[in-house]
Order: sequence, then structure tokens, then C-alpha cells
Amino acid sequence: MNISTCRLDSCPVVDRKLIVQIDNKNNSCVTAESCPRIEAFRSHWNQIKAAVSAEGLLCEDTVHLIFNHVDQLIALLISCVKVGDEDDAQARSALRQVVGEERVFDILTTWCVANSSSWKNAIAQQLLKVYETLVSQSAEFVICFRHVFSSLPYLCQTLLGDATLPRDTEECVVFLMHQVCTKMVVVTGDHGPPPDRQHNVFFDLDQGSSSEPSNYISILKLMVPFLFREDRVGQLSRDSLLFVLANFSKIDTVVSYVADESNFCPV
Repeated sequence: MNISTCRLDSCPVVDRKLIVQIDNKNNSCVTAESCPRIEAFRSHWNQIKAAVSAEGLLCEDTVHLIFNHVDQLIALLISCVKVGDEDDAQARSALRQVVGEERVFDILTTWCVANSSSWKNAIAQQLLKVYETLVSQSAEFVICFRHVFSSLPYLCQTLLGDATLPRDTEECVVFLMHQVCTKMVVVTGDHGPPPDRQHNVFFDLDQGSSSEPSNYISILKLMVPFLFREDRVGQLSRDSLLFVLANFSKIDTVVSYVADESNFCPV
């Protein structure tokens, strides 16, 4: 499987088409209670929660149901976090509140990594593609919002730690981490931390502010084992590290991490 084909329509389980263009007319959002988009978000999320927490064997219909609702949930999320007017800013704030309070991505990630059914790999690929869509279309929301970002490296770490992980899923994991690296310097200005603070998000240097610091695993740390691979995965890992070094080389903590802990230049 070519790593460039890791896209939403490549999953063997669910034939999905993410619709991210939502009519914004008459969608004035003020609070989580009064915004139609937030109400729709909650509705889809409640059905997802019910499905992932249901007892019994997981079947194909349930997987279809969950990710059909995830499609709609992500479409609503992207439509709300796009840069827009004051109402959109209020919607983004309300949406952050809902995502944080409901632990949306924590629950989806926990369900994915804890799944032991025959659908485990397909579910993992689906969730990776959800993150890929979010990173490509709403990078500032993923990278700068801990309630979302903390689950991403945790998912990647858990999947890469599975000795039975198929090669195509491994490639999708590394491709996603590469996307995060390339988006880091793009997320600046009003919609993310300034460049001198982005490294805290990326390298997890301020874990103390989190109630679950174990979830904050450095994306770069996860890519180090692939640096010396002679394949596409290795090339993506090397490109990612060089990209980070080129843009954060003046930050002492980042340089120290690469020099002392990354084993990037083994002797």
C-alpha cells in the first residue's frame, strides 16, 4: 500500500464520503445550547457513545453506524472551526467546550485501542483518517487544543506498540505524524500559539497542566525509531525531524531533546 493512498475512502470497512461543505446561512452560534450545529454535534455524539459502550460482539453494521455518525460529527466540527465572523468565533468556543466536556476524542481513541474484535485494524485505519482530515483542514484545532491533541499521539503510540500491526496501518500512522510535523509552523497568529510556544504543544514540555500527562507522548519521539528505515516510512520520519529542527532550532529545549534523547545521530 502506497502511503500516499491513506485517505478516507481507502478503508476496507466503510465506504465513506466526508462532506465538509455545510451551508452556513442562518447558523448564528452563541452558546452550546442555542447553536443548531452544536445541537447536531451533540446528537451524533450521543449515538456514537451509545454504540461504542454497547455490550456484545461488534458487528459490521455497528462499525458502519459509528463511523457514519463520526463523518457527520467531523463535518460539523470542521464547519465550526473555520475562520469566520464573530458568530463563528462563538461557535468555536462553544464547540471546544462540548468536545472537552464530553471527552470526544479520548473516548473514540480508547474504544479503538481497546478493541479486540476482527474489526480492530479497520477501526484503527478509520480513526487515523479522521485525524488526517482534521489535521489537513483544521490543523490549529487539533494541534493547539489539548482535548484533541492528547489523544492523537496516544493512539499512534499504542498502535505502533502492537507487534501485529499491519504494514499499511503503520504507514498511515507515520504519514499522519508527518502531517502534524509539517503543520506545526503553519499554526500561528490568532488561531494558535506563537512560534516560541508551539514547541510546548509538540514536545509536551508543559505536561504539568494536564490531568492525564501519560497521554502526552511526543510525536517526534514516536518517529525516531523509523529514522533509519530504508523505505518511505523512514524518509517521512527524517523529513519530519529535519523540518522541526529547521523551524525550532533556536529553542534550547528542543535542541537539547534532539541532541540528548532522540538518538538522531548515534555514535
